[in-house]
Amino acid sequence: MPRPKVKPEDRQRSSKACIACKVSKIRCDSQLPCASCVKKERAGSCVYPASSPEARKRRGLPHHHSAGSRRSSVLGGSYTAGPPSMSELPSPAGFAPLDERRAPSPSPPSPSPVTAADSETRQLPKGRLLISSIGEKVYIGETASLSFLHFLRQTLRPYVGPMSFTDGNRHNVMLEANLNEVHRAEAAVLTPEEQATFLASYLQATSGLLDLFTAPEIELLIEAKQHGEETLPPSVRRDGIAALDMAIAIGAQARGASPSDTQCAAIHFARARQIAFEGMLAHPSLSMVRLFMLLAFYMLGACQRNAAFMYLGVASKAAVVLGLHQPAYYKSLEKDEYAIRLRTWNSLRILDSLTSFILGRPSSLPPTRYDTSSLKEAETQVSAFGRQGQAFNGISRACTLLEEIVQKLSRGHMMDVSVAETLLDKLREWSTGLPPAVRQFSVTGGTSPDWEMLVGNMHVACVYYFAVILVTRPFLIAHLMSSLRSRSTGQTSSMADERAEMVARLAQVCLGSAMYMADTCHRVKMAGYAFGNLCLVKAWIFGAGLVLGFSLFAGEPRQDVQDSFDSAHDILRSLAAASPQARLYYDILSNFSDAIARYRRRLSYETRRSVHQYMDQILVVDVDNGGSSSSNNNNRSAGAAGCHYPSPGGSRDAEAAGGGPDGNGGLGPEDLFPGAGGSVDEFAQCGGDMDMLGDFQGWDDIAMQLAGDFAMNYQPLENLFL
Repeated sequence: MPRPKVKPEDRQRSSKACIACKVSKIRCDSQLPCASCVKKERAGSCVYPASSPEARKRRGLPHHHSAGSRRSSVLGGSYTAGPPSMSELPSPAGFAPLDERRAPSPSPPSPSPVTAADSETRQLPKGRLLISSIGEKVYIGETASLSFLHFLRQTLRPYVGPMSFTDGNRHNVMLEANLNEVHRAEAAVLTPEEQATFLASYLQATSGLLDLFTAPEIELLIEAKQHGEETLPPSVRRDGIAALDMAIAIGAQARGASPSDTQCAAIHFARARQIAFEGMLAHPSLSMVRLFMLLAFYMLGACQRNAAFMYLGVASKAAVVLGLHQPAYYKSLEKDEYAIRLRTWNSLRILDSLTSFILGRPSSLPPTRYDTSSLKEAETQVSAFGRQGQAFNGISRACTLLEEIVQKLSRGHMMDVSVAETLLDKLREWSTGLPPAVRQFSVTGGTSPDWEMLVGNMHVACVYYFAVILVTRPFLIAHLMSSLRSRSTGQTSSMADERAEMVARLAQVCLGSAMYMADTCHRVKMAGYAFGNLCLVKAWIFGAGLVLGFSLFAGEPRQDVQDSFDSAHDILRSLAAASPQARLYYDILSNFSDAIARYRRRLSYETRRSVHQYMDQILVVDVDNGGSSSSNNNNRSAGAAGCHYPSPGGSRDAEAAGGGPDGNGGLGPEDLFPGAGGSVDEFAQCGGDMDMLGDFQGWDDIAMQLAGDFAMNYQPLENLFL
């Protein structure tokens, strides 16, 4: 009896081989490019034979021309998102040596315009399952930076080959650091000065995010902890002390200046967690909601995001049991109790919305509708910590917009231009309503800044910029993928001109938002703030770094984009001293930078080969300057006087003169990247004072002026999208 036919997806051996491996009769791994072609440095010629209609029908694959029914309208049409297929990604022809690319070889027919457009719409990040520390599969949504990272690894591998950024054993693992457990959950004995330092660090780390204590309440809890809990009412005695312990734990964790800080944080966290589960969650209360919020915030900083999500779930359900999601029902309560309920509810909304936003998971809270009068009344109930409450009110208002953004993106509107413009208009309306104290902060020499207020303002700015990034990131992906495809295959985008222009403009907005976020955090660091362990900032700045890195990879070389990428990299390095998660993010961006350098080296190599295919350099002039660099500096200054482009014949002597592999090897940007114009420095001299976003106005909604000499000096973003 004949053996039943094995389906292609169930075969242990590769179901197909590239043409080069077929001709050579060697094993092929069916990747694009395959390992054999990468090893033999012929990745650009790694192509697969086209399937016949009969074979496609037998395999159950859709015909290419069926994509025409999914074409969207010119404006306002939505793109259908789906996981990118490696076979759909363009083969980087620029990677193969010129003589191999010129050799005749069978190649599949070029896709029709409908197929190319449909391929662009499907190449967007999707939610995926990662492996937890115990081997369980956990979900990460499409808005998460980890999903975008997976998309970049899968997309860029054909262009750079296997390397640390694209390949690794732990790319499907969700990093979860081990908690620093203590055997005895007894509170450490702190001096009043140490306690005050940790509480100040807590207020800075949670500024604009949580408003769970009033100043008199903190003083009362400190006194009760020092002189005995009997001074507190029985209903808040244990939970109140546990909440104070958690505030100290978060402050010690956020500072992270020494191992003693880490040990102090672990001791106070263990004691508070023990109290939180004493009653087995049988009696929901406001103190329980507050305590589990603090536990969740601590776990975010401890790189335990799944546990933090679980603690937030407990706090959310307890809040619903208490009716905190219906502010209209407890307006008749006493003023103090009403204020406590409202501040607790708004703190929970902020933390739940931002955590869900970062992880791409559904919110744990039911949607809440506020009218204008309710919002104004809620903003008057913030605690009396000075102007820090303005940042809290601003983020609380933004949560409603964040919920709407998540709903829109999850309903298949990720590439809908009209929806994106509507969301951006709402974000602009929110940002213009922020008070001046939130929109600008000045640091002058000789005075100590109000760090709590500055960090709160930074949190507001990061929420705004990250929301803009997530709304516009699909358009950046579509635009840069089109640029990569046209650079490697010579095919132009099949989108209509009007829609292509709108996609390019929204891509510029995404890049500009990432640059602003990196620059804002960098200026806060320049002002003297030690970042320590800020649990949400590291996730935001990592997402911005991925956007900047992708723009550097697929766009033209720009010094201002490179500077912003370096700033994001530097911020993560500062955070990595106290956070293993930030250390991982820092390593990922470092590997991403290596991938960018490799891709540029290959482009430069191919350009030099194409130049020397038709011409030779007939004169090499060696000048001995006697070890002095002044002559070189004078020559560079003279050469930069005008906007000129070096001739393509200078590649060999540039390499001989010590030009690194990352450089252009003596070639001008016009030679390496057609249409790019001059070098980065020449761009700054010829058009450095152009408006960064062209006709797009109003990107000064959130500006943080820390000093007079910190003025932003961006180069025009239009040069990136040529």
